[in-house]
Amino acid sequence: MTATNPGLVARSDTFLGVCETLGEDLRVPANLLRIAFGVALALTPVAALVGYVLLAGVIALTRFVWPASVRESVVAAPLSGANDDLAVPLAEAA
Repeated sequence: MTATNPGLVARSDTFLGVCETLGEDLRVPANLLRIAFGVALALTPVAALVGYVLLAGVIALTRFVWPASVRESVVAAPLSGANDDLAVPLAEAA
């Protein structure tokens, strides 16, 4: 039996998955984003909710336009090429 991943939106412990997705993409702990959203929600509830829904739309659009396999290959691709010859002199200079 294989476990299926329902995705961030379909999970029961998230609401649209905005903080979790931004946390993964920006490599920031999602709980920090949730705290920031909570503070924004306390200070300006309408603006915070509108921003949250807009971010959810942007995330949904980017996930549709650039599927996970494309995003992961771009992020995981090593940098190589023109600056390879600079790696050794810079390492020796440090």
